[in-house]
Order: sequence, then C-alpha cells, then structure tokens
Amino acid sequence: MWRALGPALEWLGQWDARGSLRPSLAVRSCANDGVEALMHADRVEVSWDSSKSNWIVRIQSGEEAIRRPCKVPKDADEQTLRSLAQKTLQDEGYDQDVSELIIHR
Repeated sequence: MWRALGPALEWLGQWDARGSLRPSLAVRSCANDGVEALMHADRVEVSWDSSKSNWIVRIQSGEEAIRRPCKVPKDADEQTLRSLAQKTLQDEGYDQDVSELIIHR
C-alpha cells in the first residue's frame, strides 16, 4: 500500500530530549499545494504531576498515547491549559481539532 502512494508519503521523525525517536507520518498532496493530512488525536488530557511539579499533556490516538511535560504554573487558568494542549498537539504533528479535551486539576 505504501509503495502505491509513492511520493505522496513522507516519513518524518525527530529525536526528543530523552533520545527517543518521535515518528509521525504526513500525507502530502501530490499537487504540492502544501496541504497535509495530520494525525488525529482522539483524546487529550491535561493533568498536574505533583511529583515533577509540572503539567502533563497526554495525547491518545487509538491505542497509542504520548505524554509531554509542560512548564506552566500550577495555578494556570483553564484557557491557558487549553492553549497549552493545542500548542502541544501542533508541536507533535496532530490536528488541533480534538474530539475530547479533559483538564484534571
């Protein structure tokens, strides 16, 4: 199947601070009009990690889940946390239109 799509597929990957490869797959338009089909997150949770004193953004897409720590004050308002989740989605290559966003305080 991948071979049939040929140049329309591009494998992207980045090494994170922990030395792990963060892969993502972007499907590019064959017409090179700059349109990408990004991965879709089914659920995003933002919660406070008291042991590390920072917020954790957990992105779930199907069976896959990633956790990203974020340095924002513990008393951040809901709008700030929503913006944090949106920025994390963008940074990780996910569509920012998420089905479910939950903030645990």
